[in-house]
Amino acid sequence: MCAAVPDASSLAEAVDRLEGSHDQGVEAVRVLSVGGKGAVAELRVQWSRLSHRAQRRAVRALEALAQSESSAVELLVDAAKSPMEPIRHDALDALSRAGAQGARGLVELLRDGVVGDRAATMLARQQSASAVKPLLEVIEEEGGPERPGLRDALRTAALRGGPEALGILDGWLESEPSPAALAAAAVALSRAPSFGSLVTQWIATGAPKSEDFATAWRFLQSARGSGPSDAIDAWLGEQLQTADKWMLRGAAVEALAMRDRLPMIRSALNDRSPRVRFVAAQALAADPDSVLARAKLARRDPWPMVRAAAVLSLRGQPEATPVVVAAVDDPMSEVRLAAIEVLKHAPHLQGWERIHGRLKTKDEWPTVTAAAIEYVVAHCPADASDALIDVILRSAGRRAGPDDLDNAVRSIRALRALQTPEGESALKRLGRAPGLPPALALALEEPRGKLPSCTGKEG
Repeated sequence: MCAAVPDASSLAEAVDRLEGSHDQGVEAVRVLSVGGKGAVAELRVQWSRLSHRAQRRAVRALEALAQSESSAVELLVDAAKSPMEPIRHDALDALSRAGAQGARGLVELLRDGVVGDRAATMLARQQSASAVKPLLEVIEEEGGPERPGLRDALRTAALRGGPEALGILDGWLESEPSPAALAAAAVALSRAPSFGSLVTQWIATGAPKSEDFATAWRFLQSARGSGPSDAIDAWLGEQLQTADKWMLRGAAVEALAMRDRLPMIRSALNDRSPRVRFVAAQALAADPDSVLARAKLARRDPWPMVRAAAVLSLRGQPEATPVVVAAVDDPMSEVRLAAIEVLKHAPHLQGWERIHGRLKTKDEWPTVTAAAIEYVVAHCPADASDALIDVILRSAGRRAGPDDLDNAVRSIRALRALQTPEGESALKRLGRAPGLPPALALALEEPRGKLPSCTGKEG
């Protein structure tokens, strides 16, 4: 037998009890939850005078009422726009638990500047396929493409929505969405392989029509993992040649590299922006036909970061070894570091004479010295002991900084790996020195079994 619906007087008293003790509040919520339209009407009339605590209790009753009363959904939507965050939080949670009726309220909140993104997330999780269409509609509106919360929600809804969601997305192009909306949706779904062909179609359709930076940027990001398309490749090439902003040209390089279109990137080695040349040098590291161009950058580019990137890109390309060796004496430390890193991995003892000189340079940057020591451990040159001893002596003083001490420890380990008579003698003298920093003393005591060894290596 159904319980009787409370009369108007009982509902008014229940609203008043929302302000009371815990037990009074619980009873008031119970009465209002079965009060139907009358309860919603009474709450709407009294809402503005209720305390924040009473409003939060009222939200619990409205959640139950929302299953059957559209007016309860409307009041929850208003509550979700409250200036008080706890009330907004409770109202959104109530809508997310109120089934299809609550979903209607979440859709209405998608455009709200405060809670719209959270409503989108809840809608995507609760409704999935049914959320795709309203999310696309809001993304198409002014400002929609700029909202990352909408894009994330679209990805969630699409992934959870299965074939139904895919069908909605597949037919979206028929509504002729703007390039900005297509770009936002493309970047949202570009990391989901199951939507690869769809994203490719969106990019091919919308990218050539993009007119603003944000839209072009999103198309460039989504093109990195999209499927084969001559139209997309042509647009990327156009961006590389004509885009005003270096960020767009750089992103075009990265996208073309991901799409294995290396020949289209080579011209970027001469780009007017050093940042684009930097990206291009990195992207072309596996391109045998651009070795000469990258070698020229390594020697002649006025920007150190470009020279360093070009040097690193020459790793594993023996014909460029003289260029890498010359870079060991570059005026800028980041280029010297790059050169030594490359030579450290070379199959033979190359560039040692210059690296030896860097080890003996008193004012060398610690990062370069560290790389040079690693080179010694990798290649075991027989005449490295003197330079390593110099590093230790420079770093053993009381004013030595942390980087200097770290290099001294590296040098001790390298000397123990080399096992030359002069190195062993120097380490014994060092062990007897008074006031030795603890880091060096511990390095001298390390078991040899835990250290690298030059036994069997060519020096």
